[in-house]
Amino acid sequence: MSIVIFGDIFSFPEGDASTNRVYTYAKGFIENDKKVYVVCFENQYSSEVEGQIDGIKYYHPFGQMKRSRYFLIRRYQKLIKYYNTIRLLKQISRDEKITAINICTNLFITHLFSWILAKMTSSKLIIEGNEHPLRHFQNGFVKKKIGVLKFYIESYLCDGVFCISHYLMDFYKSKGVSAHKLFLVPSTVDPTRFYSATKISNSRP
Repeated sequence: MSIVIFGDIFSFPEGDASTNRVYTYAKGFIENDKKVYVVCFENQYSSEVEGQIDGIKYYHPFGQMKRSRYFLIRRYQKLIKYYNTIRLLKQISRDEKITAINICTNLFITHLFSWILAKMTSSKLIIEGNEHPLRHFQNGFVKKKIGVLKFYIESYLCDGVFCISHYLMDFYKSKGVSAHKLFLVPSTVDPTRFYSATKISNSRP
């Protein structure tokens, strides 16, 4: 049995707060005897298509080292990313049955694609709720309505939500999301990621 952490708002294995949360999720799953695969769906130019760190296998299906100067080629590369992801998850599912896909994204198209992936692999789809889902839809009547519609569709399509706070738990409940779909996962920090830091000499205090 395995779990796939999938999204386009983080880089891996290095990155910002989103990367740290993905990293600690993955380590937690491994410590509970689950195999974990991290699929970074971001259009990130890198020479590293796949790798492994602390038992966490990670992949970059975009698979491009540098940005093409041709518009049509860039569009083609982004389209191929979807094909590469489908092929990758099919392979993972054959090797190690996927039980859940944990989706980290702000984009509806990525959420919809992850729902298709979950259906293809007969797995559960879990939303990573570490920020307010309507935070980008606060200005203008039409934009607010689009945000609410997006929220309801995504909540309907998912099988669960990892909420970072009780406030978000209450928000989802107030919008009619069943309590059995919600699971509280507070902010996570893995101190072992800082063990390799070296002492840097500095003349200032």
